[in-house]
Amino acid sequence: MKGFDLFAILGSPEFARMLLHGIALTFVVAAGSWCLAMSLGIGLLVIRLMPLRITEGAVAAYVSYHRNVPTLVQLMLWYFGIFSVLPGFPLSTSDAMRSVPTVTDLDQDGFVDLVAAGWDKSVYVWDFAGVYNAANAVWPRFHANLHNNGRLNFVVPTPVGGVSFSFARQGRGVALQWIVSDAVGDGQYRVTRCDPGSSEDHFKPVSGGIALSADGLIRWVDSTVEEGETYAYRLEASDGTVVHESGWVYVPINTANLGQNYPNPFNPVTKIEYRLPDANPEAKSPVSLVVYDVRGARVRELVGAPQNPGKHVVEWDGRNDAGDPVGSGVYFYRLTTTGFTSAKKMVLLK
Repeated sequence: MKGFDLFAILGSPEFARMLLHGIALTFVVAAGSWCLAMSLGIGLLVIRLMPLRITEGAVAAYVSYHRNVPTLVQLMLWYFGIFSVLPGFPLSTSDAMRSVPTVTDLDQDGFVDLVAAGWDKSVYVWDFAGVYNAANAVWPRFHANLHNNGRLNFVVPTPVGGVSFSFARQGRGVALQWIVSDAVGDGQYRVTRCDPGSSEDHFKPVSGGIALSADGLIRWVDSTVEEGETYAYRLEASDGTVVHESGWVYVPINTANLGQNYPNPFNPVTKIEYRLPDANPEAKSPVSLVVYDVRGARVRELVGAPQNPGKHVVEWDGRNDAGDPVGSGVYFYRLTTTGFTSAKKMVLLK
């Protein structure tokens, strides 16, 4: 195939023809479901990286690839000779992914890499000759935020001297401890907490004023937590400044527990919540949860099989084992598991 030097043919008919081909390539990329800005950006990149070598015949080849955007982009970049495929790519995926291409330095060689996932169940990475400038990559990778924790509006202040956080079980509560530099705040603090089911930015006060100790420690025990639940904590200065925000703190279940049914009284459905200990997270415990009437006769077996540790919720619809509705009155439900038995009363009111 005949080759052309782009600078040698500026202003020539050949250049005009190739420019039209370039415009066609750009808009075919846009038509392939990627954003127009991305395709125009690639076109501008091509223009800025002259001089280039172009071969006749390659232009028409893109037409057969118009249904496969990543292949089309690869064809266009190969056509202009400005990229190489990163070793090990493309990678096959179990399903197609719809995503926005990202620019980064994946192989840490100091040069620009373009990453794109396509409908053809593949992830492509092309290595360009341009120098990668991280300062120009405002959102350089696929992640929720700079901390990669998936939390919206997450902010971690960096005070002078830094802050460290630790926690441990203490009785049925959680003992929290921060090591804080005396340069942070005015020596008076409070603890706020994000509860299970709350929005991630909703923290409510759970402590009063806490003074910084002489050794730079802040200690506080949260005795209002529930086992099997997860919480997040903030340490705030007296003026409301967030000094530190913890990650999610899981409160392990030390002992089995049977909760009161809700609603109570009920008609015709109620829920019963119970917890199984986390002593061995990999082992299941035998569980029996049975409903009895006031005479002690069995009405309904709700659970009768081994279960994993953690929190469990079951419903009783006011029917017996035969599926028949039972009458109004007082009933009892009893939970039996390894080393634990407990019973509670509930009222069915029709």
